[in-house]
Amino acid sequence: MSATRYLLAYSLILLGGVVAVFSVNWIVDPYHVNAQLRNPALNAFKPEHDTHMLLAKAYGVRREKPQAIVIGSSRSGDGFNALHPGLGGPAAPAYNLGLDGGNIRHVAAYFRHAVAVSELRTAVVGLDYFMFNQANDRHQLDFDATLLAGQGHRVPAALGQAKAYFSFDALLSSARTVLSQKPGLLAPLLHGMRGTVDYDRALAQEGVRGNFARVLRHFAETAYLPRPGFAFSPGEGAESSLETLREMLVQARGSGVKLHLVINPAHAWDSELMRALGLWDGFEDWKRALVRLLEQEAKAAPAGPEPALWDFSGYNSITTEPVPAADSPRVPMAWFLDAEHFNQKAGDLVLDRVLDHSDAARRVPADFGERLTAANIEDVLARTRQARANYAAAHPGDVAEVTAIAKAWLVEANSARGRLGSAGQTPQ
Repeated sequence: MSATRYLLAYSLILLGGVVAVFSVNWIVDPYHVNAQLRNPALNAFKPEHDTHMLLAKAYGVRREKPQAIVIGSSRSGDGFNALHPGLGGPAAPAYNLGLDGGNIRHVAAYFRHAVAVSELRTAVVGLDYFMFNQANDRHQLDFDATLLAGQGHRVPAALGQAKAYFSFDALLSSARTVLSQKPGLLAPLLHGMRGTVDYDRALAQEGVRGNFARVLRHFAETAYLPRPGFAFSPGEGAESSLETLREMLVQARGSGVKLHLVINPAHAWDSELMRALGLWDGFEDWKRALVRLLEQEAKAAPAGPEPALWDFSGYNSITTEPVPAADSPRVPMAWFLDAEHFNQKAGDLVLDRVLDHSDAARRVPADFGERLTAANIEDVLARTRQARANYAAAHPGDVAEVTAIAKAWLVEANSARGRLGSAGQTPQ
């Protein structure tokens, strides 16, 4: 065979391989990028979506071009229903841009992206204290600004699809997707939402209390005081996490987007965890800083939609839902998937309050959700402290269990800091 024919044959084989890889990945669509084909025997359940969530949701919001979004961490991703009537309902569904492990920088980048690729008018922004910890950057290696519009770069968006269709990693994801299909094992992924397969599996294996404890340990180790520095660091000056939020507020006002800022609910166990880790005072100061930030921005730029800040955290009739004993039947709780994630029933109550929507089928408890302002912030914080004292008196066993989890991590963190110091390194 001549060199020319050999080169031609090699090129055709290579081209055929590329076409085959593209075709398989396009049909299986393991990351839910094109959403063209949904076959229960092939790709209805997409376990690879969550491991490539930043890619999947970058193209999901491009595809759906919503007028409303909910955005934030996994709490917002799991707890807010994009089909809530206050956001537009089935006729004009919102898109859920909740990002697992996402911090405020990721949220701001995906908000800019949503503004750039859709006719956005409303955004519910779920805020969690750990999102403002710059040491918590679990998505740093996965985050790719070239997937997103509105970031100031000139890379064509189509190039990002190479990760979804042309890569060997995507081919492996397609294979795992096909092999994972089982009857009844569905993750709908409608409008950015996913099913509760992982939570249901954890409930069946560990029970509610065991799942609560495991997830709480995970948050202590990865969100609040993560390796390698075992620290909570909001940053300083122009590099602070609050400045990132300020930039988001400025863009929303300039784009005519109404922001509803929501301090998300988490179970009282999470509040006890922050207290036991020594983060409660910082949590209160963060709320004060959010109030000051909104007040400053309102004075600096009075034109445009005014954002509102709502607080659903702390100790109230929803977040203090009793945690079943370890030997209780393994049935779901009314309001929570685990200690850190509220379910969509609780999320509907949040959205009802924030969006001023009423539903005859449910009632929002009077103590669940309060708009924070400069005039009431200190009163709200004082009432939360009293509610905490009441909770601790009524649930000493729960408080002791959470405190033990926190102390175990603090012992490990202090030991690691000591090793860093003795090695001549500077602990963060």
